[in-house]
Amino acid sequence: MAIYHFSRNGVSPAAGSSAVKASAYLSGISMFRELTGVKCSYGRADRVVAHGVALPERAPAAFRDPEALWNAAEAAQCGNECYAHREKMALPKELSAGERKCLMEDYAGKVAKATGHPTEWAVHDQTDGNENYHGHGLESELACGWNGFERPSQRRNIKVYLCRKPGGEDTWVDAADWKRWAKGEGYEKVFTFEDGQQRTMSEAESLGLGKKDRKSKNPVAMVVTDGGEDARDAAKAALIERRKLWADCVNAALERNGIDERVSHLSNAERGIEEAPTRHLGLRAAAMERDAKRRAEEAGGEYHPVTRIGRENEEIRARNAEASAKRMIRANLSELCRLAADRAENIYEYREVLEGWRVSVSGSGHHLLIGDADEPFVVPEPLSDLCPELTPEGLEVRFLENVEVDIERRGAEIAEVRSVVEAERRRVTGIRDAYLEEMRKTYLDYRKKAHGLKGTALVAFPRIELKRPPKEVVDDPEVKRLWLAYRRDADVLRGELASGVPRKVTQTYGGQPQRQEQGQRRAVEQVRTEHNRGKGR
Repeated sequence: MAIYHFSRNGVSPAAGSSAVKASAYLSGISMFRELTGVKCSYGRADRVVAHGVALPERAPAAFRDPEALWNAAEAAQCGNECYAHREKMALPKELSAGERKCLMEDYAGKVAKATGHPTEWAVHDQTDGNENYHGHGLESELACGWNGFERPSQRRNIKVYLCRKPGGEDTWVDAADWKRWAKGEGYEKVFTFEDGQQRTMSEAESLGLGKKDRKSKNPVAMVVTDGGEDARDAAKAALIERRKLWADCVNAALERNGIDERVSHLSNAERGIEEAPTRHLGLRAAAMERDAKRRAEEAGGEYHPVTRIGRENEEIRARNAEASAKRMIRANLSELCRLAADRAENIYEYREVLEGWRVSVSGSGHHLLIGDADEPFVVPEPLSDLCPELTPEGLEVRFLENVEVDIERRGAEIAEVRSVVEAERRRVTGIRDAYLEEMRKTYLDYRKKAHGLKGTALVAFPRIELKRPPKEVVDDPEVKRLWLAYRRDADVLRGELASGVPRKVTQTYGGQPQRQEQGQRRAVEQVRTEHNRGKGR
């Protein structure tokens, strides 16, 4: 897994360090330091895998020699001024040796181009197979021109003092302005006292305080840039930008090689990660831990850290693992609470849904405490802390919205059912009307055919053939009534027209004979009239 590590510190005579000596360590090249006449070298030069110097566009070609470069850098500075800045960074082991070299070249080149400062770089590796790949950078403090290093025309940082005039007016002045006008106008320097208050000596004496009551003999002061900005803030901002530049270069190299891992220059807190970072072991401690782990594996026992930092890191990892588990559980509970709020229509349904998901719910009314029924070590917390939007008022709004949605949904379902039923009714009605029309045509065709067969013997006279009703209307009362009526009417007609059928004679009140078939025809005509009335005829 690609990790992020970037450190930066100054190289100055005040700290007893040397740019030439730092370069000898970085490059593995023996160098002569002109200021002291001492030869500087690095005893583990075999660790240097790759090395180079990135120069800005305006720089002497001779500065490609690190010995010439850093002797010139030391000669250009005065007093205890910083010679250079030394950087150390972790290199992703996922990259090949060639890609790690390209990464350092890319970073150093961007620094030199952006700042005008020559930058030396190197790739180091522990040659014992531990894959301790890391890079080193050495950036000059001064910018470079065609003739060498160029000192700024004015001071970059100025020390200013907090001064106060009787009456309470405060201002910041440097040493020159203090002597030139501030002291003459009645300003006094401000000191911090043991009680934490800032006072001038005149104000302190009026309270019975003296020099012995000051927290420090030095007055309140700060270092500012030539633009008036606090130098510490400016330096911090510059460091953040440099850390970001390194992260961008690493991520570009990982992406270029098809590696999904990414690094960030931000701290865990800045990224919203509530995990404590582990401490860097260092070479000796890391070697001791590897040796202890190897011995434990050989003995078939359990490995335990043997160094103080190793034990601290183990405790940090355990706390981080516990915190990570709690965050996951909390995130899960939060999601379940939101899902339940999208379903329930009242507080009772809400609790029922959550408890069905093994979420412990306690409290009264809308003031609920949410926990995990399967993880009792998780302390229940208020619902509004898990989900800020699910306050008692927020829950009530959700419930009303769910009720409205449910009403709309049920109304849509009812409308859909009605639509289906109406469509089915129209379909069945169409089938019935088509079948009735077909029966009517069949009957009329039979009547026409029957009159053409008048006088045919009854045994040879055909009967009407009506199709059976479709299954959708087989039980329809109208269909059954007309089906029977058409069959009965057709049979009566067949009896009237066929030969050899005996005729029953009845006596009327007028003494005239009347056949029974006439009454039957009247019944058929009545059926036919009713059918036509139903058809709108």
